[in-house]
Amino acid sequence: MECRQSLPIVPSLTGVNRTFLKLHNRYPRDTRIRNSTINLALTLGQHLALHNLRNVECCIRANSYDAPNLLSSYSPAAEQSLSTGLPFLLEVSFTSTSMSLSQLGLFPLTVAVLVVSLLVRSKKKNALPLPPGPKKLPLIGNLLDLPLENFPQTYAHWSKMTGSGIVHADALGKNFVIINDSNIAYDLFEKRGHIYSCRPQFPFLHELMGMSCIFAVMPYGDEWKDHRRTFVQYFPQSNPTIHQPKEAQLVRTQLLPHLLDSPEKFMGHIRHFTGGLLIQLAYGMNTMPANDPWIQLAEQAMLASASAAVPGKWLVDIFPSLKHVPEWFPGAGFKTQAREWKDLWTKFRTKFFLAGEENIAKGCGQKSFLSSSLDHIDEKGDIKAQKNVIQDTAATFLAAGADTTGATIVNFILAMTLFPEVQTKAQAEIDILLDNGRLPEFADMESLPYVTALTKEVLRWQPANPLGIPHLLTKDDTYNGYHIPKGSFVIGNGWAMSRDEHRYPEPDLFKPERYLTPDGKLDPDCTCDPETFVFGFGRRKCVGSHIGMSTAWMTIASILATFKISKAKDEFGNVIEPVVDFRSSAIVALPSPFRCSITPRSSETEKLIYAAAEHDS
Repeated sequence: MECRQSLPIVPSLTGVNRTFLKLHNRYPRDTRIRNSTINLALTLGQHLALHNLRNVECCIRANSYDAPNLLSSYSPAAEQSLSTGLPFLLEVSFTSTSMSLSQLGLFPLTVAVLVVSLLVRSKKKNALPLPPGPKKLPLIGNLLDLPLENFPQTYAHWSKMTGSGIVHADALGKNFVIINDSNIAYDLFEKRGHIYSCRPQFPFLHELMGMSCIFAVMPYGDEWKDHRRTFVQYFPQSNPTIHQPKEAQLVRTQLLPHLLDSPEKFMGHIRHFTGGLLIQLAYGMNTMPANDPWIQLAEQAMLASASAAVPGKWLVDIFPSLKHVPEWFPGAGFKTQAREWKDLWTKFRTKFFLAGEENIAKGCGQKSFLSSSLDHIDEKGDIKAQKNVIQDTAATFLAAGADTTGATIVNFILAMTLFPEVQTKAQAEIDILLDNGRLPEFADMESLPYVTALTKEVLRWQPANPLGIPHLLTKDDTYNGYHIPKGSFVIGNGWAMSRDEHRYPEPDLFKPERYLTPDGKLDPDCTCDPETFVFGFGRRKCVGSHIGMSTAWMTIASILATFKISKAKDEFGNVIEPVVDFRSSAIVALPSPFRCSITPRSSETEKLIYAAAEHDS
């Protein structure tokens, strides 16, 4: 589609895509601002083609009475000064292969905000260099280097390119520091946690979508501590009996029977299982065996929150002033999206809470985080405020836990499809202990070291949450001779750490032996345990990591005990090779849909599945 746009923005369907931006120069003698504006035009002209644009041209136009002065002073390198202080027009012309009219609408405003925010701002210099990174362009820095997908892999490549485990990128004046080395992550997030534990506040997520109440993205402070304390009071790591019985029960009554009846739908069964488990743990509510409306609501909210939290995805996060643009303005579709997701998220938070509270009042609610937390409300305090904390903490638990746990189990299925020899070893260990007479229990964990090591390797092989949520540096810092500016977004790249060839030789292979001693026991001195980075870092490490780990272990052990996972075959009997493709623009990394064969190991295990489901129902 072709259009023509100018200020005021009035789209037409003829001509080429043109965007005009009129910049009234308030600083006639400040040639730096005028020159930088021309440099901006040049930079945009050189690089817009990277974003599906072609036939790019940039020029400077002036009012007719000023054209000779302005145009004669322009050079491609933008080194000469403008001899005029009169208004001029920056014109960027291009033909779009994919940009819609609505996307073009914000382009002039974006450039205007860029000029105001970057050119007028004075930058402080520091004697120490920033960490290395990709070469920066004038004004926009590394904006065009920031990936739209494959974030972890791109950031890891920067470390290989620079030879540094810590790298820096500058996008329109915002500092991004990516840590690709686990030792550096420990030094900064753990040892200097007092300045690396805050969270950035993203206008789209926190303001427009109203998710500032989710303690995973809250700034470090008393409010965050209050929410975290509320969660830990019910789910302490020292008392796994709070959650493990329910994990084992739902594996046996829901997941295993569903895999037996319709194994080709394994991805849906896993999502249903993890969603139903966390709904029970959080709210004490049962879910239907299939097509449960509660799980559907939770999945919609989780998808929205995951998309909203991707750094750099939303233009308003780069240019916060755009949050004031009216929803009807061309290109402001992000505001419509934020409003719709805000309504969905509000429904998700309140509907679950009110339903759980109603069940408790009727005496039909199960023991849960909600019931226990409501029982411990201080009647002398602010009851409404305490209920809000409980409501938001429960919503965080469900939204943050279901996706990552489900992704871990799907990754396990893929790994067993690709590495059958690992599956054979794990099943041999299980068979010696259980002899097909029962399903695994948590009490068997110490007797199944290979299964435990296999679970750890699933976490490392394809981390479900490879980047986590960015940290915010609250004070200027120095590390290894590099200056890290206050306000930097600091990202721990767990995927890059999982590919450290010094810790994990042949990192793309699946080897549970990495965590075992030569005699097959778990190595107590192992220095490469992936739990040190897959659940986050420092004070912002996932507070429910122990629940995710135990759920993954029970699920993996139970599937290994009962099913054989292998490569699928087509209608002609040809083996279908699954493609390992984890491209994702969201927070959670899931593999692309793949086919595999999931069959009961024997008629005895099939009977065992049905018997266990009936017994635990």
